[in-house]
Amino acid sequence: MYRDPNVPLPCCAICLGRNPHRTIECAAKLTWDGKHNTITERVHKALWTKEGKQLCTAWQREEGCDSTRHDSRHICSGSRGCSI
Repeated sequence: MYRDPNVPLPCCAICLGRNPHRTIECAAKLTWDGKHNTITERVHKALWTKEGKQLCTAWQREEGCDSTRHDSRHICSGSRGCSI
């Protein structure tokens, strides 16, 4: 599969980094820059906050999620303060 080198990689929903790696395998405890603890982790292919709240993985992607069935899961994996 061809990837345009001029298009930045998507942000990892765990470490918030744009380095090439699979988010589903990311086990980072700190953000990409090493400055902050991560607030999310992967558990059985789902994205959870460390407080036990499941997040919408589609919401973390650039295209987002327009579902209204699970709005409480629509918070940014990078900050507790960027919910809709």
